[in-house]
Amino acid sequence: MSNALGSIVHLSRPLNVALTFASVILGYWLAVSSVDTMAFLAALSAALIAAAGYIHNDIVDLDVDRVSHPDRPLPSGRVTNGTAALVTTLLAVVGIASTARLPPECFEVALLIVVTLVVYNHWLKHLPLVGNVSVGLVGGAPFVFGGLAAQHAEGAILPGAMASAFHFVREVLKDVQDLDGDCTRGSRTLPLLLGLSASRVVVAILLVSLIALIPAPALLGWVGPIYLLLGLILCTLLLLVCCLVLQAKQPSDFAIPSDLLKAGMVVGLLAFALDAV
Repeated sequence: MSNALGSIVHLSRPLNVALTFASVILGYWLAVSSVDTMAFLAALSAALIAAAGYIHNDIVDLDVDRVSHPDRPLPSGRVTNGTAALVTTLLAVVGIASTARLPPECFEVALLIVVTLVVYNHWLKHLPLVGNVSVGLVGGAPFVFGGLAAQHAEGAILPGAMASAFHFVREVLKDVQDLDGDCTRGSRTLPLLLGLSASRVVVAILLVSLIALIPAPALLGWVGPIYLLLGLILCTLLLLVCCLVLQAKQPSDFAIPSDLLKAGMVVGLLAFALDAV
């Protein structure tokens, strides 16, 4: 039982879910400079919905993961499709229900995110750039969701926009990493249309664009020096990722850059959090 539970937790991407939870809390804090029960309720709702989305993604991607990620719980057989489907449904329902005490806009956004995740997992992810943009928007939503829960969403727009840009770039990179698996089901992702060599260049250009974007809020006076300091550290990390991408020879070589970008999300979150404090 413990092994099955651990595999289900692994399916839900606990680190990503924790980042979603923290992003909502930060969005709430940036909106009203305080955190209360409503903030944690909003964060719980978003985290449950995020977990549901990740598990549903693995259900839909089972054939691809047999090629690209055979060690994951579903392709390895540690979790059955039926169990995963039940868990993802329960998480989504409870996540939406958790918005009952929040402002009505939170229910609407939660429902929209669930629908977007389902549509993305089934259809949008197979379209060049459209799926990447969808993930980017969903990736920035937790900050705005926190702001909506505090009824002052405007204070969370900047970190939400930056997070969206970051998620967009990482999703394009992940498409290159999954190139071999996506070939098995006739997807039309950008790397499949361009090929590995051209995709490396595109990802590198996106990373350089992100590096140029990160210091902009500080240079415009929207945030303070602590953000700028951590932002420059993040830019250094992105330069390393860019070098690794340009040196990659096969899709599996993009695994480490993808993990480094995930670490970069933590740095970005800390940049906004510590600057606000």
